[in-house]
Amino acid sequence: MIDIGANISISFIWSILKRLPYLKRWTLNKRIRDSGITNLYTSRDDFAKYRDAPKLIDYLNLAEKEIYICAYWMAHGTEMEGIHEKIARLTKPPKKLEIKIALINPKSLYIESLAKYLNIDAEEVKQRISKSLIKLVQEKEKLAPDEKSRLTLKVYDAFPIASLIMLDPHYSNCRLQFEIKTYKRARHYSFSFELRNETTQLFQLCSEAWLELINDAEDFNPSKHLDNITLIQDESVL
Repeated sequence: MIDIGANISISFIWSILKRLPYLKRWTLNKRIRDSGITNLYTSRDDFAKYRDAPKLIDYLNLAEKEIYICAYWMAHGTEMEGIHEKIARLTKPPKKLEIKIALINPKSLYIESLAKYLNIDAEEVKQRISKSLIKLVQEKEKLAPDEKSRLTLKVYDAFPIASLIMLDPHYSNCRLQFEIKTYKRARHYSFSFELRNETTQLFQLCSEAWLELINDAEDFNPSKHLDNITLIQDESVL
């Protein structure tokens, strides 16, 4: 009887040990799900594969009320997709979205350090931020007064650790998408994840923190934040 009992105990313990990898995976999956993380993009190629909106404008179009963006300089959108024009159109009927965009202040003291991290010349970083801001300002100036009031452009001096897009952050259908850039690697190799459950602690933490960053950012003033104000009239830089 003792041998039988010992054998049963050993078999039971062994069956538990064999299930440990599965239990760990199940626990990890549950933790990810409970945190509100709904998607992961290991490079920008994954947007077309796994996001229900392959292009940036497709993603922004998912918003119903408002869009908040905290970015480096929206290089991918302004340089490759002409996103500045499309963003301006989102303030018009039928969408009439409230849009706030905060980009890095091109005069920030950390531009040199950021440029080293991105492996880009510091002057190029300043120019690319400035060009993005100029393009957005030019599109805003084409809008009707009520549409202009729905598009806010800001600049921030806090050192950026990630870019963030928030769709409807004050509503129950909100989404947050983070993008993290890797050291000295092309932006194509940035990785991202999306949060969609506004009741989770992680979602609330991130939402509150980046909304505060955007609120703390200064309203963009070309005469204050650009080194060369004549760039606004210089179409060659666009």
